[in-house]
Amino acid sequence: MLQLNHIHFAWPNSDTECLQDIHLNIAKGEAIALVGDNGAGKSTLLKLICGLLKPTQGSITIHDQDIAKLNAGERAKLVGLLFQEPERQFFHNSVKAEIAYGLKIQKYATSEIDAKVSAIMDEFNLTHRQDDHPLDLNAAEKRMVTLASLAILNLPVLLLDEPSRDLDDDWLLILEQWLKKSQINGTTIIAISHDPKFIKRNTQKIIHLSQGRIITV
Repeated sequence: MLQLNHIHFAWPNSDTECLQDIHLNIAKGEAIALVGDNGAGKSTLLKLICGLLKPTQGSITIHDQDIAKLNAGERAKLVGLLFQEPERQFFHNSVKAEIAYGLKIQKYATSEIDAKVSAIMDEFNLTHRQDDHPLDLNAAEKRMVTLASLAILNLPVLLLDEPSRDLDDDWLLILEQWLKKSQINGTTIIAISHDPKFIKRNTQKIIHLSQGRIITV
């Protein structure tokens, strides 16, 4: 499903690589935890996988397609990224419009969009907030809107940066039920997390990054 072929990355005008020789093969339906200290390169690696950044060396393929050679629309059908801060992903003035946007740009019929959005808002306990501005929600609700916006697309690969952050037990149950369902459906998941209990419940493998290198898998 996902191959990282000897990835190196350095920021422009920097002589120091923040990721060095990252080589991974990840199967369809695997759930991977990405762990390491702050600054280890975890979030940068997710941005490389989804194509927001390009490696200085190496290649990343999903379904044998080189991410660097795909346009934004093509990448968006393969991989989705959850940022640590939900506010960075909002650009509509209602929860319903935010969740529906991904289907609209893929030109789904209006009736199908309405049905899918209604179902996903119910699944993520957001129906009562559908007309509210996403920035008016509490921290947990904001995170659930961003998760619902990814869930509705049924993407092959999901990249989640601290998905359980700000969630109490009730919200966490909704998240984890969705993650399990996604795995059953064959979705590959990579989640950055500092929560060992969340990792144990929801992932099968741990990849440990330190100073830009994989030290254990």
